[in-house]
Amino acid sequence: MKNKTFVVLVCVSCIFAFASAAFSAEKAYTVKRLAADLHDRKLGVQAERELPVYKAEAVQYVLPILTEKQIDSFVLVSALNVLGKVGDSSIEDNIIPLLSSRDARVRLAAAQALVKIGTQKSVEPLKVLMRDPSAEVRYRAVKALAAIAPSNEEEIFITALKDGDARVRHFAATALGKLKTVNAVKPLSELQGDGDTAVRIEVAKALGEIATDESVDTLGNMCQDIDLGVKMTAVEYIGKIKSPKADEVLVKLTGNVDPRVASMALIWLGERKHPKSIEIAGKYVNDEHMAMIMASIQVLGLVGGEKEKEILKPLLAAESTKVRKAAQAALDAIDKNLQHA
Repeated sequence: MKNKTFVVLVCVSCIFAFASAAFSAEKAYTVKRLAADLHDRKLGVQAERELPVYKAEAVQYVLPILTEKQIDSFVLVSALNVLGKVGDSSIEDNIIPLLSSRDARVRLAAAQALVKIGTQKSVEPLKVLMRDPSAEVRYRAVKALAAIAPSNEEEIFITALKDGDARVRHFAATALGKLKTVNAVKPLSELQGDGDTAVRIEVAKALGEIATDESVDTLGNMCQDIDLGVKMTAVEYIGKIKSPKADEVLVKLTGNVDPRVASMALIWLGERKHPKSIEIAGKYVNDEHMAMIMASIQVLGLVGGEKEKEILKPLLAAESTKVRKAAQAALDAIDKNLQHA
């Protein structure tokens, strides 16, 4: 009986081994075929979509394409797109030489591939591309550099803030914020009036990450921007900065003409329990703008005491259900805080 069981187990193992080998062979055949399809303009589109899921096998069959002689640029671009999506950093050395290709499409695809897999090795050749005549190539290059974020290359990003392409300025600001480059505050501040909204938002984020007093001053100015996204990003990052300067600017912003900005500034003051937060909340609790009313109620509930309960109680009879519920929640919060005091 034991011998029969052993024989059965051996047979099962052989079947599994054979099936596994067959599957591997079939997969290798599929990947090889798809890699060959990259040479065909029609079939290559689908092959480029399918190949990245095969990871190591895709690299094995696609990588040799990069060194083929007299190859069309579209094939190189497709191969680079596949390798970039696979994201294998071990092939970085194979991609770097293509950054100096005569064809802008190839340079662009190589830079894009390095966005995901680039390391310090790629920094110098990518820096060269920052002077490329193609705005698209410069954009991909700065995007890759921003992903690598080399700590000793702040100047390349500061210079890129003056680029004529908004996408380049955007990613340059992103990198400077990631690096927390203090000497970038002035050039970043000069972009507070940039014509591109996305750039101004990224500038606000970068200044918030750097978090100097000069940054806070500029962020305060950006709270006057015509775009709501810029204003709200600016006030959010001021709120995240814990400094006397940030507190000072937040107090001023509670009087901002845009109640959405003013209410956010008030909430930040309340969350850090600023001495003036109760006074300001009491002033605006009956404001004409709902955003200020709700922010004031929230702050009174957060930092208020018995005196502030008397300010909130009349709001239980407010016409707005939203206000009545918020007032009750604030009163409950004050009672809870007093119990634990």
